[in-house]
Amino acid sequence: MDNIKQKRQELKLTQKQLAADMGLSKKNGDVYVRKVENGRTEPSGLFLRCFQLLYERNLKEDQFFRDAFKRLREEFKKS
Repeated sequence: MDNIKQKRQELKLTQKQLAADMGLSKKNGDVYVRKVENGRTEPSGLFLRCFQLLYERNLKEDQFFRDAFKRLREEFKKS
């Protein structure tokens, strides 16, 4: 998974929020995210997979809400 920082920013999450969403340590989770983003540490396979799942879930949720609001607008125009 390339450019974790960019993808995290697309999700509008801080490093601390990302760490919490991924279940990382409250004390050092954001430090780990920062080190991964800065290339100072190699992310674990588990981190990469969890991040990928979180990213994909958020994309799907965003698409769901866009579609739902589109349908609502169309229904509102009909009435």
